[in-house]
Amino acid sequence: MGFRFRKSIKLSKGVRLNLSKKGVGVSTGIKGARVGVGPRGVRQTVSIPGTGMSFVKENRLSSTKANYDAPNSGQNTFTDSTTLPHKKVKYPKKIWFFIILGLLTIPIFIGMPILIYGLYNINRYKQKDEVKAISLFNDAIKKLANDEHSLAIDLLSKAYRYNPDDEDIMYYLMMYSYEYLNDYENSLKLSQKLLVLNEDNVFYKYCLASSYYKLKKYNKAIKLLQELQSNKELQEEVIILLGKSFFKLGKYNLALEVLNRGPVRRRNPDPSMMEARYYLGLTCLKLGNNSRAKTHLSAVYSNDINYKNIQSYKHLIT
Repeated sequence: MGFRFRKSIKLSKGVRLNLSKKGVGVSTGIKGARVGVGPRGVRQTVSIPGTGMSFVKENRLSSTKANYDAPNSGQNTFTDSTTLPHKKVKYPKKIWFFIILGLLTIPIFIGMPILIYGLYNINRYKQKDEVKAISLFNDAIKKLANDEHSLAIDLLSKAYRYNPDDEDIMYYLMMYSYEYLNDYENSLKLSQKLLVLNEDNVFYKYCLASSYYKLKKYNKAIKLLQELQSNKELQEEVIILLGKSFFKLGKYNLALEVLNRGPVRRRNPDPSMMEARYYLGLTCLKLGNNSRAKTHLSAVYSNDINYKNIQSYKHLIT
Protein backbone atom coordinates (compact mmCIF):
# COMPACT_ATOMS: atom_id res chain seq x y z
CA MET A 1 0.00 0.00 0.00
CA GLY A 2 1.46 3.38 -1.02
CA PHE A 3 1.66 6.29 1.39
CA ARG A 4 -0.61 9.20 0.46
CA PHE A 5 -0.73 12.72 1.89
CA ARG A 6 -3.20 15.50 1.13
CA LYS A 7 -4.20 18.56 3.14
CA SER A 8 -6.40 21.48 2.14
CA ILE A 9 -6.10 24.86 3.90
CA LYS A 10 -8.75 27.55 3.53
CA LEU A 11 -7.12 30.88 2.67
CA SER A 12 -10.30 32.92 2.21
CA LYS A 13 -13.82 32.48 0.97
CA GLY A 14 -13.72 30.09 -1.97
CA VAL A 15 -9.89 29.89 -2.05
CA ARG A 16 -7.96 26.86 -0.79
CA LEU A 17 -4.28 25.92 -0.60
CA ASN A 18 -3.84 22.20 -1.40
CA LEU A 19 -0.81 20.25 -0.16
CA SER A 20 0.14 16.76 -1.36
CA LYS A 21 3.16 14.55 -2.01
CA LYS A 22 3.28 15.88 -5.60
CA GLY A 23 3.45 19.53 -4.61
CA VAL A 24 1.43 22.63 -3.76
CA GLY A 25 -1.68 23.85 -5.55
CA VAL A 26 -4.31 26.55 -5.28
CA SER A 27 -8.00 26.23 -6.13
CA THR A 28 -10.95 28.58 -6.16
CA GLY A 29 -14.59 28.63 -7.13
CA ILE A 30 -18.14 28.15 -5.98
CA LYS A 31 -20.27 25.07 -5.42
CA GLY A 32 -20.45 23.23 -8.74
CA ALA A 33 -17.57 25.07 -10.40
CA ARG A 34 -13.91 25.22 -9.43
CA VAL A 35 -10.56 26.05 -11.04
CA GLY A 36 -7.30 24.77 -9.60
CA VAL A 37 -3.60 25.10 -10.38
CA GLY A 38 -1.15 22.46 -9.22
CA PRO A 39 2.05 20.62 -10.16
CA ARG A 40 0.31 18.91 -13.09
CA GLY A 41 -1.31 22.05 -14.55
CA VAL A 42 -4.69 23.77 -14.62
CA ARG A 43 -7.82 21.76 -13.76
CA GLN A 44 -11.36 23.07 -14.38
CA THR A 45 -14.26 21.16 -12.81
CA VAL A 46 -17.98 21.78 -13.39
CA SER A 47 -20.59 19.61 -11.64
CA ILE A 48 -24.31 19.43 -11.00
CA PRO A 49 -24.74 19.28 -7.21
CA GLY A 50 -26.61 16.24 -5.95
CA THR A 51 -26.34 14.24 -9.20
CA GLY A 52 -22.79 12.94 -9.02
CA MET A 53 -22.25 14.19 -12.59
CA SER A 54 -19.25 16.37 -13.37
CA PHE A 55 -17.07 17.58 -16.24
CA VAL A 56 -13.31 17.93 -15.84
CA LYS A 57 -10.90 19.67 -18.22
CA GLU A 58 -7.13 19.62 -17.69
CA ASN A 59 -4.37 21.68 -19.28
CA ARG A 60 -1.03 20.18 -18.33
CA LEU A 61 1.67 22.80 -18.27
CA SER A 62 4.64 20.47 -18.67
CA SER A 63 7.69 20.72 -20.87
CA THR A 64 8.91 17.16 -20.33
CA LYS A 65 9.20 14.87 -23.32
CA ALA A 66 8.73 11.13 -22.94
CA ASN A 67 11.89 9.06 -23.07
CA TYR A 68 12.31 7.08 -26.27
CA ASP A 69 15.23 5.92 -28.41
CA ALA A 70 14.24 7.13 -31.86
CA PRO A 71 15.08 9.33 -33.59
CA ASN A 72 18.20 10.14 -31.56
CA SER A 73 19.85 6.73 -31.76
CA GLY A 74 20.86 4.21 -34.35
CA GLN A 75 17.86 2.01 -33.65
CA ASN A 76 14.58 1.99 -35.52
CA THR A 77 11.73 1.96 -32.98
CA PHE A 78 9.15 2.96 -35.56
CA THR A 79 6.85 0.00 -34.96
CA ASP A 80 7.71 -0.67 -31.31
CA SER A 81 4.71 0.53 -29.29
CA THR A 82 6.72 0.46 -26.05
CA THR A 83 8.95 3.30 -27.28
CA LEU A 84 6.44 5.53 -29.06
CA PRO A 85 6.82 9.15 -27.93
CA HIS A 86 4.33 11.62 -26.53
CA LYS A 87 5.15 15.28 -26.99
CA LYS A 88 4.03 17.78 -24.36
CA VAL A 89 3.42 21.48 -24.80
CA LYS A 90 5.60 23.97 -22.94
CA TYR A 91 3.40 26.89 -21.96
CA PRO A 92 5.05 30.27 -21.25
CA LYS A 93 5.72 30.99 -17.57
CA LYS A 94 3.72 34.21 -17.77
CA ILE A 95 0.55 32.15 -18.24
CA TRP A 96 1.28 30.41 -14.95
CA PHE A 97 1.84 33.81 -13.34
CA PHE A 98 -1.55 35.22 -14.35
CA ILE A 99 -3.47 32.07 -13.40
CA ILE A 100 -1.86 31.78 -9.97
CA LEU A 101 -2.18 35.52 -9.34
CA GLY A 102 -5.84 35.36 -10.36
CA LEU A 103 -6.52 32.47 -8.01
CA LEU A 104 -4.79 34.16 -5.09
CA THR A 105 -6.62 37.45 -5.63
CA ILE A 106 -10.03 35.92 -6.36
CA PRO A 107 -11.56 37.34 -3.12
CA ILE A 108 -11.01 40.86 -4.43
CA PHE A 109 -12.51 42.22 -7.62
CA ILE A 110 -9.35 42.04 -9.75
CA GLY A 111 -8.86 38.26 -9.26
CA MET A 112 -11.47 36.95 -11.69
CA PRO A 113 -10.41 39.14 -14.65
CA ILE A 114 -6.77 38.10 -14.13
CA LEU A 115 -7.77 34.42 -13.98
CA ILE A 116 -9.90 34.72 -17.09
CA TYR A 117 -7.01 36.44 -18.86
CA GLY A 118 -4.69 33.54 -17.93
CA LEU A 119 -7.15 30.90 -19.17
CA TYR A 120 -7.76 32.92 -22.33
CA ASN A 121 -4.01 32.91 -23.03
CA ILE A 122 -3.88 29.12 -22.66
CA ASN A 123 -6.51 28.72 -25.37
CA ARG A 124 -4.83 31.38 -27.47
CA TYR A 125 -1.47 29.63 -27.15
CA LYS A 126 -3.06 26.41 -28.37
CA GLN A 127 -3.78 28.12 -31.69
CA LYS A 128 -0.07 28.48 -32.49
CA ASP A 129 1.12 26.34 -35.40
CA GLU A 130 3.76 24.61 -33.26
CA VAL A 131 1.16 23.59 -30.66
CA LYS A 132 -1.30 22.39 -33.30
CA ALA A 133 1.52 20.31 -34.79
CA ILE A 134 2.20 18.69 -31.39
CA SER A 135 -1.47 17.83 -30.95
CA LEU A 136 -1.67 16.29 -34.43
CA PHE A 137 1.59 14.40 -33.85
CA ASN A 138 0.28 12.86 -30.61
CA ASP A 139 -2.94 11.84 -32.37
CA ALA A 140 -0.85 10.26 -35.14
CA ILE A 141 1.19 8.27 -32.62
CA LYS A 142 -2.02 6.90 -31.10
CA LYS A 143 -3.16 5.78 -34.56
CA LEU A 144 0.24 4.21 -35.18
CA ALA A 145 0.01 2.27 -31.91
CA ASN A 146 -3.38 0.94 -33.06
CA ASP A 147 -2.04 0.06 -36.56
CA GLU A 148 -4.30 2.68 -38.14
CA HIS A 149 -1.60 3.68 -40.58
CA SER A 150 -3.60 5.60 -43.16
CA LEU A 151 -4.98 7.89 -40.45
CA ALA A 152 -1.53 8.25 -38.88
CA ILE A 153 -0.05 9.29 -42.22
CA ASP A 154 -2.76 11.90 -42.74
CA LEU A 155 -2.24 13.36 -39.25
CA LEU A 156 1.55 13.43 -39.62
CA SER A 157 1.24 15.20 -42.97
CA LYS A 158 -0.96 17.86 -41.39
CA ALA A 159 1.44 18.22 -38.46
CA TYR A 160 4.34 18.66 -40.89
CA ARG A 161 2.50 21.47 -42.68
CA TYR A 162 2.11 23.30 -39.36
CA ASN A 163 5.72 22.73 -38.30
CA PRO A 164 8.06 21.45 -41.04
CA ASP A 165 11.12 21.79 -38.78
CA ASP A 166 10.06 19.46 -35.97
CA GLU A 167 12.52 16.55 -35.81
CA ASP A 168 10.07 14.01 -34.39
CA ILE A 169 7.42 14.77 -37.00
CA MET A 170 9.97 14.56 -39.81
CA TYR A 171 11.32 11.26 -38.48
CA TYR A 172 7.96 9.47 -38.39
CA LEU A 173 6.83 10.95 -41.70
CA MET A 174 10.12 9.82 -43.25
CA MET A 175 9.61 6.26 -41.98
CA TYR A 176 6.03 6.18 -43.26
CA SER A 177 7.14 7.53 -46.64
CA TYR A 178 9.71 4.74 -46.93
CA GLU A 179 7.99 1.74 -45.35
CA TYR A 180 4.32 2.23 -46.23
CA LEU A 181 4.01 4.70 -49.10
CA ASN A 182 7.11 3.66 -51.10
CA ASP A 183 7.62 7.38 -51.60
CA TYR A 184 11.40 7.28 -51.70
CA GLU A 185 11.77 10.80 -53.04
CA ASN A 186 10.02 12.12 -49.94
CA SER A 187 11.95 9.86 -47.56
CA LEU A 188 15.13 11.10 -49.25
CA LYS A 189 14.16 14.74 -48.78
CA LEU A 190 13.17 14.24 -45.14
CA SER A 191 16.29 12.24 -44.23
CA GLN A 192 18.41 15.02 -45.73
CA LYS A 193 16.57 17.60 -43.61
CA LEU A 194 17.01 15.45 -40.52
CA LEU A 195 20.74 15.20 -41.12
CA VAL A 196 20.95 18.99 -41.20
CA LEU A 197 19.51 18.96 -37.67
CA ASN A 198 21.59 16.01 -36.48
CA GLU A 199 24.49 15.33 -38.81
CA ASP A 200 25.99 12.58 -36.62
CA ASN A 201 22.85 10.42 -36.44
CA VAL A 202 23.84 7.13 -38.06
CA PHE A 203 20.24 5.97 -38.49
CA TYR A 204 19.39 9.07 -40.53
CA LYS A 205 22.42 8.37 -42.73
CA TYR A 206 21.32 4.78 -43.18
CA CYS A 207 17.79 5.91 -44.12
CA LEU A 208 19.26 8.31 -46.66
CA ALA A 209 21.40 5.52 -48.13
CA SER A 210 18.35 3.24 -48.27
CA SER A 211 16.39 5.91 -50.13
CA TYR A 212 19.26 6.34 -52.60
CA TYR A 213 19.27 2.58 -53.13
CA LYS A 214 15.53 2.44 -53.81
CA LEU A 215 15.91 5.31 -56.29
CA LYS A 216 18.75 3.38 -58.02
CA LYS A 217 21.34 5.97 -57.07
CA TYR A 218 23.73 3.22 -56.03
CA ASN A 219 26.97 5.21 -56.03
CA LYS A 220 25.53 7.75 -53.58
CA ALA A 221 24.26 4.91 -51.40
CA ILE A 222 27.70 3.25 -51.43
CA LYS A 223 29.46 6.44 -50.38
CA LEU A 224 27.24 6.79 -47.29
CA LEU A 225 27.29 3.09 -46.42
CA GLN A 226 31.09 2.92 -46.51
CA GLU A 227 31.13 5.69 -43.89
CA LEU A 228 28.84 3.60 -41.68
CA GLN A 229 30.68 0.27 -41.83
CA SER A 230 32.34 0.76 -38.44
CA ASN A 231 29.02 1.39 -36.68
CA LYS A 232 28.16 -1.70 -34.63
CA GLU A 233 24.45 -0.97 -34.15
CA LEU A 234 23.68 -1.09 -37.88
CA GLN A 235 26.62 -3.21 -39.04
CA GLU A 236 24.61 -6.08 -40.52
CA GLU A 237 22.12 -3.80 -42.30
CA VAL A 238 24.95 -1.68 -43.71
CA ILE A 239 26.92 -4.68 -44.98
CA ILE A 240 23.90 -6.21 -46.72
CA LEU A 241 22.81 -2.96 -48.36
CA LEU A 242 26.38 -2.17 -49.41
CA GLY A 243 26.76 -5.62 -50.95
CA LYS A 244 23.43 -5.24 -52.78
CA SER A 245 24.49 -1.85 -54.10
CA PHE A 246 27.70 -3.28 -55.57
CA PHE A 247 25.66 -6.16 -57.01
CA LYS A 248 23.24 -3.76 -58.73
CA LEU A 249 26.21 -1.93 -60.30
CA GLY A 250 27.58 -5.21 -61.61
CA LYS A 251 30.63 -5.05 -59.35
CA TYR A 252 30.31 -8.67 -58.29
CA ASN A 253 33.79 -9.14 -56.81
CA LEU A 254 33.20 -6.19 -54.47
CA ALA A 255 29.72 -7.49 -53.65
CA LEU A 256 31.23 -10.89 -52.81
CA GLU A 257 33.87 -9.35 -50.56
CA VAL A 258 31.31 -7.30 -48.65
CA LEU A 259 28.58 -9.94 -48.32
CA ASN A 260 31.09 -12.51 -47.00
CA ARG A 261 31.40 -10.23 -43.96
CA GLY A 262 27.66 -10.46 -43.36
CA PRO A 263 25.65 -12.87 -41.16
CA VAL A 264 25.94 -15.77 -43.62
CA ARG A 265 27.22 -18.33 -41.09
CA ARG A 266 24.38 -17.82 -38.65
CA ARG A 267 22.36 -20.95 -37.91
CA ASN A 268 19.09 -19.26 -37.08
CA PRO A 269 17.30 -18.19 -40.28
CA ASP A 270 16.54 -14.58 -39.35
CA PRO A 271 15.79 -11.95 -42.05
CA SER A 272 19.38 -10.65 -42.11
CA MET A 273 20.87 -14.11 -42.67
CA MET A 274 18.31 -14.95 -45.36
CA GLU A 275 18.94 -11.76 -47.32
CA ALA A 276 22.72 -11.98 -47.02
CA ARG A 277 22.86 -15.60 -48.22
CA TYR A 278 20.36 -14.95 -51.00
CA TYR A 279 22.40 -12.13 -52.52
CA LEU A 280 25.63 -13.97 -51.87
CA GLY A 281 24.21 -16.89 -53.85
CA LEU A 282 23.23 -14.59 -56.74
CA THR A 283 26.69 -13.00 -56.67
CA CYS A 284 28.38 -16.40 -56.85
CA LEU A 285 26.20 -17.27 -59.83
CA LYS A 286 27.29 -14.10 -61.62
CA LEU A 287 30.91 -15.00 -60.95
CA GLY A 288 30.39 -18.52 -62.30
CA ASN A 289 30.85 -20.27 -58.96
CA ASN A 290 27.78 -22.50 -59.17
CA SER A 291 28.87 -24.73 -56.29
CA ARG A 292 28.96 -21.90 -53.74
CA ALA A 293 25.82 -20.39 -55.25
CA LYS A 294 24.02 -23.68 -54.68
CA THR A 295 25.19 -23.80 -51.05
CA HIS A 296 23.83 -20.36 -50.24
CA LEU A 297 20.61 -20.58 -52.24
CA SER A 298 19.87 -24.04 -50.83
CA ALA A 299 20.13 -22.64 -47.31
CA VAL A 300 17.57 -19.98 -48.22
CA TYR A 301 15.28 -22.45 -50.00
CA SER A 302 15.33 -24.92 -47.10
CA ASN A 303 14.04 -22.22 -44.76
CA ASP A 304 11.51 -20.53 -47.06
CA ILE A 305 10.58 -21.93 -50.47
CA ASN A 306 8.75 -18.68 -51.29
CA TYR A 307 11.58 -16.29 -50.42
CA LYS A 308 11.77 -13.56 -53.08
CA ASN A 309 12.21 -15.36 -56.43
CA ILE A 310 14.10 -18.38 -55.02
CA GLN A 311 11.84 -20.65 -57.08
CA SER A 312 13.62 -19.41 -60.21
CA TYR A 313 16.75 -21.21 -59.01
CA LYS A 314 15.05 -24.45 -58.04
CA HIS A 315 16.76 -26.29 -60.90
CA LEU A 316 20.15 -25.37 -59.40
CA ILE A 317 19.21 -26.30 -55.85
CA THR A 318 17.49 -29.67 -56.35
